[in-house]
Amino acid sequence: VITVCSAAAGEACPIWPGAPIRAHWGVDDPAAAPRELQETAFREAHDTLARRVRAFLDLPLESMDPAAIARAAGEIGQIP
Repeated sequence: VITVCSAAAGEACPIWPGAPIRAHWGVDDPAAAPRELQETAFREAHDTLARRVRAFLDLPLESMDPAAIARAAGEIGQIP
């Protein structure tokens, strides 16, 4: 479970069945940007999340235990 809302870090996550791996990849809400800056804000949010998704998909997930995946996912959340 990956949360992306910049305000979600301090919020309780919903209950998920099982024991999912959780990480927070906060990005600023582009819809909150001033109207004249929204296009740029949406592009930046997209690009940041795209870099993080690529980094996550590049992990050797098949050979990683859940704790290692959780650590790596947390570190990926710091990629600008």
